[in-house]
Amino acid sequence: MTTNAFLKVVAYDAQGQATTDLSDASFVIYDATIPVFIRQFDARALEAGVELTWDVRSDEEVAGFRIYRAAGGGEYELVNTDGLIGKDESQYVDRTAKGGTPYDYVLSVVLNDASEARSQSVTVETRALELSLIRTTPTPSIRTQRCPLCFRRGVARSSRSST
Repeated sequence: MTTNAFLKVVAYDAQGQATTDLSDASFVIYDATIPVFIRQFDARALEAGVELTWDVRSDEEVAGFRIYRAAGGGEYELVNTDGLIGKDESQYVDRTAKGGTPYDYVLSVVLNDASEARSQSVTVETRALELSLIRTTPTPSIRTQRCPLCFRRGVARSSRSST
């Protein structure tokens, strides 16, 4: 995108006299416009994954979002590989995150011209599956004990049976 701008520059000398003769001056003009403002980007560990939420304001038309993830300080990889997250969405659940692993996430706002604006990273440590085994002492009349485990939503329960 090209923008033409015309500036009138006036310089003042030590006595406060204005001059427009700037023949020996040089100028650098930077485009300081930021079309996207990421107001909030958070990550929260769930029992089965990581919930990411965001709030974005943009002067440009947003096409959608991408989520990038790095495990344990490694390289960032795209999480939502099946396409952009919809432009009206403000949350995503990463169900591929492994328990007990620290992750850094970055939100990328994709504009209609295919440019991207990325957030600062947020860090979250996923919950590890906890398993507790209780020692049992068999009675003389029971030769073996079985203790099958049932997993439901990350909680282990046992249903003991004796033979």
